[in-house]
Amino acid sequence: MQSSGNIKTSLIIGMIEGIRSPLILAATMTFIHISQHRFQWIFMAYLLVSAIIFSLGHWFTLKSENKSSTGEALLREKQLLQHLDIKLSDDAELHRKPEFVIDKLRPSLRVGVFFLAGGFLVLLPFLLLKPMEKGLLAAMIISIPVLIMCSVTKARYYNVSVPMEIVRTSLLTFLTIGLIYGIIRLIV
Repeated sequence: MQSSGNIKTSLIIGMIEGIRSPLILAATMTFIHISQHRFQWIFMAYLLVSAIIFSLGHWFTLKSENKSSTGEALLREKQLLQHLDIKLSDDAELHRKPEFVIDKLRPSLRVGVFFLAGGFLVLLPFLLLKPMEKGLLAAMIISIPVLIMCSVTKARYYNVSVPMEIVRTSLLTFLTIGLIYGIIRLIV
């Protein structure tokens, strides 16, 4: 069951970020009228580097959560033993193995793979359609339902408000794209 939860978490995190960030980048490059050939190379480089960095960031987060959970558990155990008037020397903690050992590498790699999947979902219309404005429109149309599905899944999984998560995940992404469009129109 834990493995299933890890896969769902990796899917949610990876897909949402794999769609949002690349979609904003694609919109920005479309608005500044970059050539389609250059767009594809920049976009693919961005996806690969971002997936690696996103995976590493997820790995470091899991690593720190694991240490935090282990430290909290040992502290609770030490407090319980002290409450029972059993003395525990400080060096005894140093020789204990952590109780909460989780596999950090696989979920982190999955997050990176799902990030790439989300990014390729955004890239595909740009590879198939010309001009780039049509690709952007298609990418946005494809991204809306996927982001909403991921938002609903994330909200239910983390037990938070579904409408608020949809706003945070989907609406803010498109609001950002609109703001970028407005800023570029003012500058150019």
